[in-house]
Amino acid sequence: MFNGIINLFLKIFFLKYSKKNNFFFIKLNKKFFDMNMGDSLSIQGTCLTLINKYLFFFEFEFSHMTFLNISNFKKKYFNFEKSLKYFNYIGGHIIISHNNNLFLLKNIFLYFNILKIYLLCYKKFKNFIFYKNSISVNGISLTINEILIFKNYILLCFNLLKFTYNFTSIKFYNILDFINIEFDLNIFFTLSIINDIII
Repeated sequence: MFNGIINLFLKIFFLKYSKKNNFFFIKLNKKFFDMNMGDSLSIQGTCLTLINKYLFFFEFEFSHMTFLNISNFKKKYFNFEKSLKYFNYIGGHIIISHNNNLFLLKNIFLYFNILKIYLLCYKKFKNFIFYKNSISVNGISLTINEILIFKNYILLCFNLLKFTYNFTSIKFYNILDFINIEFDLNIFFTLSIINDIII
């Protein structure tokens, strides 16, 4: 489990994809020295397992389905977060890094001292979206500040501090990029049970 507070963002060193072998390497960073094979790491909001640890690199393997759901493998920089440990301080909100869907980045701009980011999604997700509720956006815990509902779509707005912008991979996003989304765990499972909703 994770809390959406990003430890750092790193550049992917090497990525190989085929239907038989899917893996990539990242350069070792001192914040991850204590990780061992089999440990979980949230990478761009997706939970992956460390399969090998070399002198200067970590190796992660991923499934074909994970590759299809993570458009951001095309990017160079990824958000990284270590899994929670007992007795750790929990900021953000609890997430499991099992993404629910992809939303479209519609706009991003500076408004006085905050950065406003707008994501577009289908209206079918309206039951999971509430004002001031938290959503994981590429693994980052963000709070919904505006909701605009159209005929078939919903436009969500998040206000970002410059700190979040500078210390995550958000600075590398482009308009019309697809973004990994994970809904608030409590809302997602509660509504799924009550309404038998499957996404």
